[in-house]
Amino acid sequence: MGDGISFRHTTRKTRKPSWPVLPLDVYELISSKLTLSDILRWKSVSRSCYNAIKYIVEKSPSFTWLAEPPCLLLYPDQDLDRTIDVDDGIIYDEGFVFYNLNSGKFSKLKNTIPKELSHGVFLGLSQGWVLFLSKKLEFVLLNPMLCGAQLPLPPLCSFPDIQRITYDLDQPIIKWRKPAVTFTSLELFSASFQSKVVVCPRWSCSSRIRNKDIFGVIVMYYVLVNNQETTGPYNLAFCNTNADVKWTKLDKQGGYKDIVWHQNHLYALRNDWSSVTVWGFENSLVPIKMNDIQSDGEAMRNLDDQYVRVSAYMIKTPEDLLLVWRTWTSMFFAFKLDCSYGRRRWIEVESIGNYALVLDRRQSMLISAGHDASRCDKNSIFLVEQLQTTDSRSNDLVAFDLKRREKGLENGLPAVWKDDWPVVLG
Repeated sequence: MGDGISFRHTTRKTRKPSWPVLPLDVYELISSKLTLSDILRWKSVSRSCYNAIKYIVEKSPSFTWLAEPPCLLLYPDQDLDRTIDVDDGIIYDEGFVFYNLNSGKFSKLKNTIPKELSHGVFLGLSQGWVLFLSKKLEFVLLNPMLCGAQLPLPPLCSFPDIQRITYDLDQPIIKWRKPAVTFTSLELFSASFQSKVVVCPRWSCSSRIRNKDIFGVIVMYYVLVNNQETTGPYNLAFCNTNADVKWTKLDKQGGYKDIVWHQNHLYALRNDWSSVTVWGFENSLVPIKMNDIQSDGEAMRNLDDQYVRVSAYMIKTPEDLLLVWRTWTSMFFAFKLDCSYGRRRWIEVESIGNYALVLDRRQSMLISAGHDASRCDKNSIFLVEQLQTTDSRSNDLVAFDLKRREKGLENGLPAVWKDDWPVVLG
């Protein structure tokens, strides 16, 4: 990419480069070896660096950087007059706010939310891309990290299970098909719409599309009705970032609990907590079912009778695919997909190696732990948990040791998250 292209910034007086002229592929190679915070600092060095990184992001939306230390993301509510105290002064709600779990410090990206999205609905994030639903009921992918790149997606009116959208003055009236319910405002719809987003590099697994700048967006979604406490089963919807004019429902039956992109395929955990449907792009413009993994794990059946499960997460590691169950009492059980001897089954494990997991309600993040730069213990699970007392509620970070089966309060999260759920930045 970019052979023969270079970026130069010159001054008016000397006409000499203020930064060495580098080919674009060199910029891309260097950027791929840096973390996000390093890239943000690097692009501020000179105009040529800024232009090069902006060009890379716009021309290759699937570009990725090295993993950051674990962070939580707060999407600011523009209707609230809220400030955050940090060491350098006061941070106002003008952009995304990040909280580093290692250092306990805040950082933020100012002016990264376009005006048309400032009052939109935050739906989830994947691979550095944030999915919004704007006030105009249009889906938009935004990359707030690098130059605020935006990618329009098919509008809400084309989304599966939307029966009809009308307007009463300026307020949308959204009629949902199944379950049959009507929302009289965007705010009511967003409060009920539960989702998880997976951005997948479609070019890596489809022989019919050779443009690597096109990738797919998969949304796992569900609508809560009458303040019900449990969610699911979820459905799946798909579109791409280039040609699609509407969303496609992948499975009319639905019935999913979590999704993850693994080895160029989508793995979708079924509603029975253990079986998995694998989706791929083999000679197809939309994902198609490849096969089903029917687990025969005896350990899972034994746990079924002992614990009440409330959520499940699938996490990919460089070596394995993991499944994590969370119980009603916030205990965790981890399983590894074993494909030896021609069988596919989940095997319970007491160790996830030199890794730790950070979870919120739907997102999950795998991090390397136990080294000098990390304060997270290896083989541990960190859960952002909302704690309710008689007079208030707050969010705290709970640590769970997989081997000892023990949990404890790692540290209280800042007061800014007293009434808001932070999102794991994965």
